[in-house]
Amino acid sequence: MTAIPNVIDIESSSSLCQETVSPSVVETAKLDHVVSLIKEEEDDVVSLGFWKLHEIGLITPFLRKTFEIVEDTVTDPVVSWSLTRKSFIIWDSYDFSENLLPKYFKHKNFSSFLRQLNSYGFKKVDSDRWEFANEGFQGGKKYLLKNIKRRSKSTKCNKEASTTTTTTTETEVELLKEEQSPMRSEMLKLKQQQEESQHQMVTVQEKIHGVESEQQHMLSFFAKLVKDQRFVERLLKKRKMKQQRELQAAEFVKKLKLLQDQETQNNLLDVENHLVIREFMAMAATQHNPKPDILMNNESGNRRCQLNTEDLLVDGGSMEAKHVT
Repeated sequence: MTAIPNVIDIESSSSLCQETVSPSVVETAKLDHVVSLIKEEEDDVVSLGFWKLHEIGLITPFLRKTFEIVEDTVTDPVVSWSLTRKSFIIWDSYDFSENLLPKYFKHKNFSSFLRQLNSYGFKKVDSDRWEFANEGFQGGKKYLLKNIKRRSKSTKCNKEASTTTTTTTETEVELLKEEQSPMRSEMLKLKQQQEESQHQMVTVQEKIHGVESEQQHMLSFFAKLVKDQRFVERLLKKRKMKQQRELQAAEFVKKLKLLQDQETQNNLLDVENHLVIREFMAMAATQHNPKPDILMNNESGNRRCQLNTEDLLVDGGSMEAKHVT
């Protein structure tokens, strides 16, 4: 490889030539020719210098930081390589915008990040998710990043510019769709809340109308009271008669209850007496069996001692019987 002349040496030689050349026309022409050659060499040196910088691996901060984000396994739930490691996928765009972008790029603008990807030639692989690919952006191959060139701002090719614009527009449309989904659900929720509020308002209005109607009836009633004194007298009379009827009904119920209690008590006494008599008769039948010597001689010869049950006396639970011969 040929040695690259130093720019400083060339400039010093140029100034030296300008000092030594005489002011003749021929020498001036020669000097101009030398200066033009020096400028051409300077341009070659500058271009060669930039080429050498690119050759040793000049990587822009955007590519380097993006590669570090994707390569970091800690951020795999948010962004990670695909199975082939030839593309990367942003799984959670919200978390990516809120946490990773501020950490590495000092902003939260997801659309700006997508535009940067487009400017470096990244293409969207899957329309259903945020998956991007570039031949120089692969997992574990950081040295390939030097092959990714940022597209020039000056329009070198109309086709590339239109493609970039189309890709950017599609990406922004996808982003807007993704942002529209939660907004739509929020609008549906707000609409449902509005319908519920309207239903509650109708219910409250019905209750208010009912209360107003009751108040109107009360006002009309009081107006009648004020205008018609006889109405008050009739009302008081009806109230007094109602109270009297209630008292009479209470007394009647009380008397009826007393009669029912007395009748029930008498029935219980009759039942108790009947049971006592039956028990006594059973005892008498077992204890006083008839014997042959008790029989008395009369005209028929069959007269016996009889027990008169009608003369039984019940006194506080003790019983006595009289035998009539």
